[in-house]
Amino acid sequence: MPTNKKQIFFIVLIIAIVIIAKLFYQTATNNDLIFLLLPVTFIIEVFSLSNAVFSPQNGYFFANLNIIIDKSCAGFNFWIITFSVMAFLLIIKTKNVKMNFFYIIMAVFLSYGLTIFANSSRIFTLLFTDIYFKQFSNKIWFHEAVGVFVYLFVLISAYLFLDFILKKHYEKCS
Repeated sequence: MPTNKKQIFFIVLIIAIVIIAKLFYQTATNNDLIFLLLPVTFIIEVFSLSNAVFSPQNGYFFANLNIIIDKSCAGFNFWIITFSVMAFLLIIKTKNVKMNFFYIIMAVFLSYGLTIFANSSRIFTLLFTDIYFKQFSNKIWFHEAVGVFVYLFVLISAYLFLDFILKKHYEKCS
C-alpha cells in the first residue's frame, strides 16, 4: 500500500494515464493503432512466410492465412492492463520515490514489448489450432478462450517475474 503522499500522486497519475488511454481507444482507428498492429504483423509475416496487405478500413489482411489483424486484435486493452500492473508494482514495491517517473516510463515500454509478444503468441496459437483442431477453430468462443488463456498466462508470468526481480533487488540492497 502507498506509504506517503508522493506515492499516492504517482498512483493517481497511473490511473489518469489509463483513463486517457481508454478514451483514446474508443475513437481509435486501425491507422491510430499502427504502432501495435505493424510489429505484430511483421512477426506473423516473418514466421508464417506470408504477406499482409494493409487497408485503413480493415487492417492487415493475410490472404493465404485468411486472417485479418485489426483494431479489435491490436492488444491495446492488454497493453493498458499490463502497463497498470507493472507501473503499480514498481511504484508500490520500490523505495526510491524519486525514480517513479522513470518507473512509469519503463512500465510503458516493458508492457509494450510484452503486448507485442503476447499478441503474436495469441495469433500463432490460433493459427496452430486452425491447422490441428479445425473443429474448434471457427468457433468465436474458442478464439476468445485462446486469447484469454494466452493473455492471462503472459500477464501472470510477467507479474511473478517482475515481483521476483524486485524482491531480489531489495534483498540485496537491505
